[in-house]
Amino acid sequence: MPWSPWKRVEISYRPSPNPRVAIAATEAGRLDLLLSAWRQVGLREMAYALVHMWSTDNGTTWSDGGPIEGWSANPHSLLVLATIGSPATKGLEVIASLEFDSVSHKTWSGSTWSEWSSSLLPGYAFTSWGLDRLDSFDTRPNGRLTHRWVDKADSGQEDLGSPGDEIALPAATSWGPGRLDVFCWSRSGHLWHKWYELRSGGWGRDVSGRWQNLGGRIRGPISACTSGPGRLDVFSLDEHNHVQHKWHDSSDNGWGADISDHWEDLGRPAQAYLMDVAAVSRHAGGTDCIAIDSDACYRISFAV
Repeated sequence: MPWSPWKRVEISYRPSPNPRVAIAATEAGRLDLLLSAWRQVGLREMAYALVHMWSTDNGTTWSDGGPIEGWSANPHSLLVLATIGSPATKGLEVIASLEFDSVSHKTWSGSTWSEWSSSLLPGYAFTSWGLDRLDSFDTRPNGRLTHRWVDKADSGQEDLGSPGDEIALPAATSWGPGRLDVFCWSRSGHLWHKWYELRSGGWGRDVSGRWQNLGGRIRGPISACTSGPGRLDVFSLDEHNHVQHKWHDSSDNGWGADISDHWEDLGRPAQAYLMDVAAVSRHAGGTDCIAIDSDACYRISFAV
């Protein structure tokens, strides 16, 4: 089944300037969406808000939970992760940053929100490969990739270098314990990939080496997701403001015969000027990509 047409997600709030969007899948049929928006606080006064929406029918209809209490700024980055835990856990982990070292964290139990608290790690991109594990990535201030991590037994920081081209806007995902995949945009418009495999020596012999050029002519931002071992899906915006998709499938020639080619153009909604993208692999199979501009939020999906 091919990708669906772009469809508008009906929201009660107008997206903020330079909006951010995030999406997670917590259980079969359920999608949770967060976006930065404007909310009215007076007759002529507007304020920033983070709005939570959800769907229990794979994105056909959406419920509006309104603004999340305690947030009143336009986030620099925004991420929502399904809680890692037992199958009975249907929660969310929200990570929002104002700056590199001003990162806030909030959890959703399935019925109530926790208070905002400071994140354990600074950074721009975050992922988790299991319970009580958190990894963050950032490229500031010198255009080199820094990795930080924390878990029950350990915490640390390491310099992962750069591919020789200045990089920014990292995105990360994990398909299981001991695996990390991180993607960065470069000034040349290429997408760069670096991976960690615990069973195969981590980042490799040269921790700042082993960068993979995936080509493209992207301008960022980037979103990455996985449906399981061997599968990666990466989305970004190109120079024509189209959403571009690249995928890796270990069972079907990896990134493809030409690693720097093999990009899929998903276009864009009519009249939209997109500013952010977010993607998630659904529990029941398939992938959803959300894109946002300063007027509306849009969704495209692929079912299997």
